[in-house]
Amino acid sequence: MSKFLVKFKTNQLKHVADSGSMAEEVISTIRTAQAFATQVKLAVLFDKDVAAGSILGYKQGVTLGIGLGIMCKWLLTRQGRPHVVSPVAYSLSFPLSLSSIGLLTSASVL
Repeated sequence: MSKFLVKFKTNQLKHVADSGSMAEEVISTIRTAQAFATQVKLAVLFDKDVAAGSILGYKQGVTLGIGLGIMCKWLLTRQGRPHVVSPVAYSLSFPLSLSSIGLLTSASVL
């Protein structure tokens, strides 16, 4: 799980850095962009990097949520006893795993 999280975070930061450097370059050469009317093209390029970064953030949140959901389910169903599964713990494990997926996904997108 951590292998995927590191990969998603690294690529997300790369896209954020690329969009930041593009914005800095456009601001420094604003006269050229205005003279050749390339604002729309440059905005599309900037939006592509931002959209790719947000998709990777969403994937990271889903991966983390699923991993934590599986871990919560495993911990709650076992409760320290190797072969006994409590019905209360089993009924709580599914909503907890869904809530962890939802919270982490929304946190990564924001």
